[in-house]
Amino acid sequence: YSISKNYAPSGFDTPWNINFTLVYDVPKVRHIPKVIGEGWSINSLFRAQEGRPFSVYVSGDQSHQGLKTTFANYDGSALNYDFHNVDQFFNVNAFSAPADGTIGNARRNMLRQPGISQLDMGIFKKFAITERFAVKFKWEVFNVFNHGMFAYATGKATSSSFGTLFATPDVGIGLNPVLGTGAQRNMQFGVAVDF
Repeated sequence: YSISKNYAPSGFDTPWNINFTLVYDVPKVRHIPKVIGEGWSINSLFRAQEGRPFSVYVSGDQSHQGLKTTFANYDGSALNYDFHNVDQFFNVNAFSAPADGTIGNARRNMLRQPGISQLDMGIFKKFAITERFAVKFKWEVFNVFNHGMFAYATGKATSSSFGTLFATPDVGIGLNPVLGTGAQRNMQFGVAVDF
């Protein structure tokens, strides 16, 4: 057993994470009726972050130490990441099961899944009925550019799904498949009453 193999980034490590928000109240347009020429606003949210790390392992007690899983063997060849290839986003042939009675040499969390980037936008129109009472119509679009983002299927080196990308990050951990990060473009319309 080697403690140094467990010295690695945490499972939720994201070395860089960018969030940018813009809210813009459109100035009123003169010489146009108030109903059309004022009360507009636009907002946007852009989010990008590097992918989280994961470990490569094999099931079973290869080392005969009573372990359920053990690290795979890594042969040192180039990983050749290709996050646009959902069938094999890195060199899976660089990993294999360790020899019987040994623990593999792959380190904890040595690989990274693809990062995410998404732009959401909204357009709002406010109708002032009185000084204190207004109705606001909203049109919001999530994942404006319909940019596909996927999570890794498994870190198990002997699985047929090893090295594949299978679902959006939020679906991969069991969250909202429609409005979560990486879901296909979605739109929603709404009405809000301010009083």
